[in-house]
Amino acid sequence: VSSFVLDFGVMSVGFVRPILTILALDVFMVGEAGLGVMNAGTAVGSVLGTLILLKIGNVERKGAVILVAYGLYSIGLLGLGGASWFPGDGAQGSEVFGVSLWFLAALSALTLMGSMDVVAFTLKQSMIQLVAPDQFRGRASSLSSILSVLGNATGAVENGSMAAVFGAPGAIVINSFVALGVTGVVGARWRGLWAR
Repeated sequence: VSSFVLDFGVMSVGFVRPILTILALDVFMVGEAGLGVMNAGTAVGSVLGTLILLKIGNVERKGAVILVAYGLYSIGLLGLGGASWFPGDGAQGSEVFGVSLWFLAALSALTLMGSMDVVAFTLKQSMIQLVAPDQFRGRASSLSSILSVLGNATGAVENGSMAAVFGAPGAIVINSFVALGVTGVVGARWRGLWAR
């Protein structure tokens, strides 16, 4: 239950892909190509997260790593939101190969988020297979998948609504603190997750 609440809670405020268009076109001003690079940043992070898990092998305390991964995902959100406060047209005087350093910071944050998302999701699915009783294992896995999809869909609506009120950077920063709060509450409420 704790892993379900954690995944849904963080992703229902932390799914930022729908507002990357705003960041690419209106904040960083990197155009359609930049939007493609931003979307690729999370995919690169996912590959890195998968390679990390393959290198580590069996993770003994999956629950603890899930909590840390969602905490780092939330910090990545904060980094993305923080980088988004600055213009992308080089007005700050800091560019590398014609690209704003703030845009590069946002790409780093997206890569971190992608890697932590795949680490948390993979370990959550593994933990369900190990912890759920035989007669509930299929239903538990199905519920996990449903909540993951629902969390992303909810996050798309929530982030879009928040961006309409606070702007995309403001929405991301606010949601990063909410995601950190959810992670902290779940970690404090279900302390057994640390030992799993």
